[in-house]
Amino acid sequence: MALRVVILVWALLELACCSTQAEARLIRDEKAATEKAADVVVYGGSPAGVAAALGAADAGAKSVALLCQESELGGMATIGGIGLRDHHTPQLLTGTMAEWTTLNAQFYNVEDPVYQPDHFVGVKSLWTVIQRRPAVSVYLNVSLVEKPDSVVKTGTHIVSIDTAISSPAHAQPSYVTWTSSVFIDASYTGDLMRAAGARWTYGRESKSQYNESLAGVTDKSAGNFEVSVDTTWSNGSLLKWVDPSSELKPVGESDDRVMGYSYRLCITNNKANSVPFPVPQSYNPQDWELLRRYYDAMAAASKTVSAPFGALGYSGYPPKDKFDMCDAGTVTSITTDAANLARGYPNGTSATRQLIAAEHKKYLQGLIHFLLTDPSVPKNVYDSVAPYGLCKDEWLDNANWPPLLYVREAGRLVGNEVYTQNDRIPSSKLRRPDSIAVADWNIDIHIMSRTAHAATSSNGVGQVFAQDEGQTPFSGEYATFQFDLPYYTLLPRREDVTNLLVPNCPSVSHVVFAAVREEPTLWQLGRASGVAAALSVLSPGTKVAVQDLNVTYIQAELKSQGAVIHWPVKALLNSRGSPISPPGVGPPVSPPGVAPPVSPPRWGGNNQTLVWQAQVNMTDTADSPMHPNWTFDYYYDWTRNASRYDHHQGQYDEVCKGLKYQEDGQPCTVLNALDGKLYLLVPTHQYCCLCGKVFTIRSDWLQDGGTTYVGEFKINGRDVYGWLKYGASDNYYFATTDSTHEPVRYMEHKNGHLKQWDFVTWKPTHSDDLTSMLSPPKNCTEPCETEVCKILKAV
Repeated sequence: MALRVVILVWALLELACCSTQAEARLIRDEKAATEKAADVVVYGGSPAGVAAALGAADAGAKSVALLCQESELGGMATIGGIGLRDHHTPQLLTGTMAEWTTLNAQFYNVEDPVYQPDHFVGVKSLWTVIQRRPAVSVYLNVSLVEKPDSVVKTGTHIVSIDTAISSPAHAQPSYVTWTSSVFIDASYTGDLMRAAGARWTYGRESKSQYNESLAGVTDKSAGNFEVSVDTTWSNGSLLKWVDPSSELKPVGESDDRVMGYSYRLCITNNKANSVPFPVPQSYNPQDWELLRRYYDAMAAASKTVSAPFGALGYSGYPPKDKFDMCDAGTVTSITTDAANLARGYPNGTSATRQLIAAEHKKYLQGLIHFLLTDPSVPKNVYDSVAPYGLCKDEWLDNANWPPLLYVREAGRLVGNEVYTQNDRIPSSKLRRPDSIAVADWNIDIHIMSRTAHAATSSNGVGQVFAQDEGQTPFSGEYATFQFDLPYYTLLPRREDVTNLLVPNCPSVSHVVFAAVREEPTLWQLGRASGVAAALSVLSPGTKVAVQDLNVTYIQAELKSQGAVIHWPVKALLNSRGSPISPPGVGPPVSPPGVAPPVSPPRWGGNNQTLVWQAQVNMTDTADSPMHPNWTFDYYYDWTRNASRYDHHQGQYDEVCKGLKYQEDGQPCTVLNALDGKLYLLVPTHQYCCLCGKVFTIRSDWLQDGGTTYVGEFKINGRDVYGWLKYGASDNYYFATTDSTHEPVRYMEHKNGHLKQWDFVTWKPTHSDDLTSMLSPPKNCTEPCETEVCKILKAV
């Protein structure tokens, strides 16, 4: 009860609280300038958009503008109400996803991830995650200006986009032109993709277009009318919610239909936090004659009809008294998904979309009111609805109704390659070399059409019956499994646009989109887009096409951010991994009345992968001359992006959070080993350059900045490739490059304190999955004029 009181109070304070919390990061509408620039511009505040902004910042982009179309962040994960519930493999929700779900858990003072929190908790957690990345600035209520020249291009390069920022305080919007090196369209509708001239499509492809067995118009639906239901009035006109059969293309053909949209209501059976479902304006009982006839026909056939929705418990939600109203289209007809109403949305104007959204709201309100008031409704159906009401602590400024329509699909990019049903192969069978994400959902197509068809049997002559079409089951060829998603799904055609990435409307077929449209998967695609955008900005030269980026570098940075790009991975991923705060940013403050969370043990369980083992002779001038034959292991922790040396004797144990983060102020000088070489724990996506025989590594790889690693060395006459750090302290990292491919020595010198490890034995135990993560950049052979190169040449 105490927790519920806290949540209610928090909800009442939500609007003022969120704006106060975000004061330092939120760019106020009225302060917006006419022109603005950023390294990376992300259009869309969806989970994919948030992930893109975070991924770009974590990969090194100095400035990232996140343009959110709504008044709050998070899209369907927050203001849409579904969180990140749609996943089958929690171990895929890593990195910033785990950061968000863990922050949610901290609010409720629980250990397990909270995938579907109160929406206001989810929004606050997103702000906390963003505030940890000073490079990210957020703009709310931003939309692309609807005019032919809203996107300015030079050839295939987007130069700028024109946006309008609305504000309740002003009658007219302010207009901002954004310039950037790279743009990301993370909207649900792909508006920037369209305006930029990228080829795109919507609706269903035919079976023949990509040779997909599940493509095109179908003649069945997993949930359908179990009995014949006449669809006409006495004058021959059709009942509401039914299209004439003439509007449905032949089986296997393409069409312009999309899956049924809906609002995912947050409902509760807790009377203390419940308000009645609203009565729709201009409610007309005749609008529901089709459903009334269906119920009457089922009763006449002595059949039990299922409720039109399922009340799905909020995923991971500790109070366990909130539910997600999701359609039951796999078991019945006429559900909370509105058939036929979404046509015209993908290619519509904002005004058209607002009208369609209003029709969906009227549909759902009318359906619920009918179920609660009409005498034809079976008792079991009524009983499934009556205990619930809207949650009165949600969406206080929108009458407790989620403000965002669930647009299950709209436009899709058509790149040089399109990922189709035939490409959807389990990751365990095909590990794609260009994979940047792993999807784990079934081919989940919701209702595509409801049409009227003339009876074919003699006892129905003269009648026209309703038939649903398109809803897929959960099993068989539609079933769930994990599958790799390649980088090309994010890319427009090279001849169209070369500095745009599209995670929410990727280059996939309609069939495949049904299995990747879930928010956790879109978050992964957003993260990959952000990483790619940052690498494009950081690459030597200007206007580097996103199509020309080396996917190996993208994968390496993704792994450094905790991403999983193949399944299964050898190491088990623990989704309880605590989020990492960048230096100078403390942990979030617990809300009043909620105790701060207890930090889990740093190490333990199945988080770590043993990468290698070794015996060394260690010399430490601060201790004793030498420790002979020390045995120790090197681990990598996926959930924490952390590394550890574990000495069996326990002489010393070093924990490192990677170059970007440290824990408890401990120094971070950790070495990686792979294929007989020792490497610094640095993001491997960055480009290195060949200057004579010396490789240089960018100074922005380093934790303390302003330093560079260079050098070639010999140890005991053996050639060694290594790096020398210049700065306040000297650190030397060595590895052999001869035929033995075994490490020789690691030496570290700090403030007169020397540590030297001479390797006696070394045994790699890593999995193939760690290869690209631990390997240095590949193809580092191109000369480039870095400042270090100039200095070395001068010497």
